[in-house]
Amino acid sequence: MGERIKERAMFRAIPLFALLVSAGAAVSAAAPDVAQLAALSRTGVTLPLEATVHFPQPAQTVPDDSGVNVLVDLSHQANFLNMWKLPGALRRHGFRAVGSMAALDSVLPEGSRCRVRVPLKPEEKRFPFGWVPAPTFNVVLSIQGNTNGHAYLPDERRALRAFIDAGGGLILVGGRVRDAEALTVWPLNGLAKEYGAQFLTGTDRSGRYTASALELGTRLVRLS
Repeated sequence: MGERIKERAMFRAIPLFALLVSAGAAVSAAAPDVAQLAALSRTGVTLPLEATVHFPQPAQTVPDDSGVNVLVDLSHQANFLNMWKLPGALRRHGFRAVGSMAALDSVLPEGSRCRVRVPLKPEEKRFPFGWVPAPTFNVVLSIQGNTNGHAYLPDERRALRAFIDAGGGLILVGGRVRDAEALTVWPLNGLAKEYGAQFLTGTDRSGRYTASALELGTRLVRLS
């Protein structure tokens, strides 16, 4: 099941990787033949790391760079706002941010790879898929407003637990749910419960904003 989700999630490129991508793979002395790589990509093959290191992603523009790398998790619910607007908004506030539709256990562990669009021939608008080393993330931001959204699979939960135990942060964002039964099947709420928290049917206010109420455990910090 996990492999199926990974394959489904990896179909989409992540054009925002940019500055976060590390030069984890060694660059060989001889640059690859661009025409051969272009022909290879047309067969449906994902370009290997040995080739993509010669075509680095463009750098992100991050004013007042905090040095914090944020993974915007789009694999459990994706919409255009979170895909195209949220990473940019985070960068404007000093955070390095990328969106990913890959399963969490395929990008969080050390040595992971990401399937992204590679600027092979940008002047001809050729951006084939290629593998690049995954960045080292500091925070995972997972958003799921749909109570029937994709499940957080066991492998993802284990990877997320290891990430947090190693000092990483987790931010969960949900929508307003008024149905108590829907709360019981909501994947995001199930994940929150693993860390001593849960969403409630009631609401809470922070300034002029109203959102679902949260019940927090003693280890959790409430953001207001």
